[in-house]
Parts: sequence; C-alpha cells; structure tokens
Amino acid sequence: MEAIKGKTVLEKISLALAAVLTLVHLAVLMDRFTLSNLLWLLAAGALTWLLLRGGKEEYFWYAFLGVGAAALVGFFAGFSRELYAIVTARGEYRNTAENFFTVLPGLLMLAGALGVTALGGLAFASRFPALGDRMRRLWYLPALLFAVTLLYGLCLGLLVALYGYGSRWAGFSEFVSLRTLLWGAFAFCLGLRAAGNEELPTRAVSADPEAAAPAVRYCPAAKLLFLTLITLGIWMFVWIYRTTAALLPYEGEHPRRPWLEVIFCLLLPFYAVYWLYRSAQLASLAADGEEDRRFSTLCLILGVLLTPIAMLLVQDKLNILADREPEIEVELEIMEPETPEEEPAGDASTVPEEEPAPAEDESVPTADEPASDEEKAVPAEDGTARIE
Repeated sequence: MEAIKGKTVLEKISLALAAVLTLVHLAVLMDRFTLSNLLWLLAAGALTWLLLRGGKEEYFWYAFLGVGAAALVGFFAGFSRELYAIVTARGEYRNTAENFFTVLPGLLMLAGALGVTALGGLAFASRFPALGDRMRRLWYLPALLFAVTLLYGLCLGLLVALYGYGSRWAGFSEFVSLRTLLWGAFAFCLGLRAAGNEELPTRAVSADPEAAAPAVRYCPAAKLLFLTLITLGIWMFVWIYRTTAALLPYEGEHPRRPWLEVIFCLLLPFYAVYWLYRSAQLASLAADGEEDRRFSTLCLILGVLLTPIAMLLVQDKLNILADREPEIEVELEIMEPETPEEEPAGDASTVPEEEPAPAEDESVPTADEPASDEEKAVPAEDGTARIE
C-alpha cells in the first residue's frame, strides 16, 4: 500500500489496467496455450510489477518491447489459425475466404501495439529523442487504433452474420474482446504520460469570457461532422478532451480533468450525455456571458437522440469564442495610447544656453505716452518742439 500512496491518479489507473490485463491474459492462456498469448501475459505482468515497484529504464523498455513482440507474433499466427477468414459451413461443405477487409483488424491492432511500444519507450525509457516532439503530438494515436479495431471488428462481424448466409468471421472473438478495450485504455493513459499531461494545473476562474482567454480551437461544423463519421465516432473522444481543456477557465471550484472525462465517456456511455449537458452550460457562459438553460437542455435531449448534432451546437459556441479573441486583441492595439519617446539626457556641456529675453520695444512714444527722462522736448526756433 505504501508503494501506491505516492502515485498520481494517472499512475494508479495505469497500474489497475495493467493488473486486470494480466489476469485476462492469464485466463486466455489457460484456455488456449500459444506463443503469442504467453508473450502477452509476460508483457502485461512485467508492466504491472514495474508500475507498482518501479525499476530501471531498461526494464521498462524490455517490457514494452514485449508488447510489440506479442502483437507481431499474434498477427502472423492469425493466418495459421484462420482468424482472418470468413468461414462458410453447410453440412460437410466448409469454405474459408480471406481478403484485405478481414485482415485489417489484425493490422490495426499490430499498429496500436507498436504505438504502445514507442510511447512506452518515450515516457519511461527516454527513447527516440529525435522524434519526441512529433510523437507527443500524436499521443492519442495508439488508443485510437485500438478503439477503431474494436468498432471495425464489431461492424464486420455483424455484417457477415447478417448478409453472409450462414457465414461467420473467425476472428470476431479475438478482436472484439475485453482485451482490446483494456489495451486501448492503457494506451490512452500511456499517451497522456508521454505528452506530459499527468496533472492539470488549477486555473483562475472567471465569468468574463473576454478576461479568461482560453485556448479555443476554431473547428468548422463540416470538419467536425466528417471526422466523427469517418472514424466511426472515435474522433468524438479527441474532441471531448480538447473541449474540456478549453472550458477549464469557466469551471467551478472542482474543475474537470480532460483525460479523466474521456475515460468516463469511454467506459460509461450515458456519462457522455451528462458531459454534453455540462459542457453546453459552460460554452454558453463563455460565449454569451451567462448560462443558457434552454440551450443546455436542448443539448441534453439531442445527446440522447442525435449526439453529433449536440456536438455541433457546443462547437458553434466555442467558434464564437474563438472568433472573438483576435477582435479583442485588435481593439487593444488600436486603443493603446502612443507614449512619446524620451530624449536621452546629454552632458552639461551640450545643454544649449538660454536665449536672452527679448528687449523691450524702443519705439517712439505716442502722444498719449509720456516721454522718458532721456527724451525731452526742446523748443525749436520756429516755435515747434523737437525731441532730443
């Protein structure tokens, strides 16, 4: 228990997932002993022990290499086990057929496992320093590959069962399983650690949308809808992470953690409806300055019936906020007064001398002005007066 107390929430979740994976792979190995199942069990057990007790970087690297090796051996072993075949059996007649679409789940799982190996080497063993920044930007890709494997395998199995006239896909139970889901969740936690998002700092709460200035990304409605549909709903979880992070300045005393919200939405489908309702409240506060109950209630109803439409409504509020930020910056630049440049103070010798005050006007006084002492009227010989 002492080894667990000092760990972060993300480390505890990763440890719990690794422990459950060890038990699941142990049950699979007892049911069917193969080399790939043995490698999966050894890799999961080693990761559980290292995450609990710690160890050298080389030990972590070897454990993550075991994940990649297990996936590689299992991929090629799938051909001999006919995991990628559509089996048609009618009495004594039995036919197997393989094509690219039936092999694709194996390729996706192999790519996801290799991504786990790469992220593990980056996060725990300081591997791949040259590709570190690029891999951190794609931290969610391995988890996304596992999720696509799960959903694609589910759709493929249902299509074959409905329109295959008694045929079945042999790899359905191999790819559409609890193991795929758990490895996807573990890859997601590992990606967060590799990206440096283990703990989120507490941000100041502000009800003024202009003062908070969150990092909001503008996303057109067509782009969001296309990415959600083309990835069979997987992009929604990436959008949930980004939206939660953008709305953090408008949270209350207990802000939500983006990665934890994604995990809850993955494991608890109905939690995603509540997440849309809460995010709609915060988005209306950010865009309009106050919470709109009608808007959040509408998003709650659409979250149950038409989830993509509710996503588009929330994103529309975020787009309003994203468009507003550059306008505020331009206004501040225009209204900022220009400060005069101060002249550098020179030496005393270079200071110009003060100009003398202008002399008083020495014009001839008029008749109304009295003459000065130096100017006296002297009578002339002709009886007139002259001034000397």
